[in-house]
Amino acid sequence: MSRHLRLVRAEILKLTTTRTFLALVALAVGLSSLFAGITAAIAGSSGTFGLETSQGVKNVLGASSAGANLALILGIVVVAGERRHGLSELTYLACPNPTLTLAAKSVVVVLGGVVFSLAASAASLAVAYVSLLIKGSPGSELIADGVRVATGLTIAAGMFGLIGVSIGAIAKGPVQAIAVASVWLFAVEGPLIGLLPSAGRWLPGGLSAALMGWSTIEGDLLSWRTALLLLSSYCLALLVVGVSVTARRDPI
Repeated sequence: MSRHLRLVRAEILKLTTTRTFLALVALAVGLSSLFAGITAAIAGSSGTFGLETSQGVKNVLGASSAGANLALILGIVVVAGERRHGLSELTYLACPNPTLTLAAKSVVVVLGGVVFSLAASAASLAVAYVSLLIKGSPGSELIADGVRVATGLTIAAGMFGLIGVSIGAIAKGPVQAIAVASVWLFAVEGPLIGLLPSAGRWLPGGLSAALMGWSTIEGDLLSWRTALLLLSSYCLALLVVGVSVTARRDPI
């Protein structure tokens, strides 16, 4: 077995033997269900699409974006959390190459993001189905819309996970990094996407929403191709900075 695969297997073992991962999966399901329920409840009111429209259904399904946000948190925890608890020394003794170490962590976090996206998508799909039954809307394309949204979310969750790995490598501690990232995602980007999409669509959260097919009454988001390109650029830039900071920092 190659050195790279051994590193990935070690990271998977570390991730799956802690409660953090399962707690985040449960949180992804809970938040997606909550946000999907709220979106469905206010659908059709002033400034929102109704459930009788395809876009209204997609917006309910898009509540699963919590899965991508939690993938970012996972990336921070995997890197900065390990350093905070003094475990990074063991990791770098086994593999002193910071680039290979971050690469292995990135692979595992991306896989974790896929799990989050699938769990969150299933939760929002269930809420959308029940909401359509209650409101008597046909929802004939629910499954097709669900697949499209889940595909976009999976891509976004993987990239958000990479951004989280980069932030974890740059930040001095996980608590501050998670706090700042959470405030940014939920208190800054969220309102901007809904109220001022012309600005919010250029931010990572807006790009994620575009990949999932969201739209707002105030204006459209970017096309999925443009969103994919820009989000990839964010990931690449932050990963370069993260590797550079890690290489300069003495892990021992």
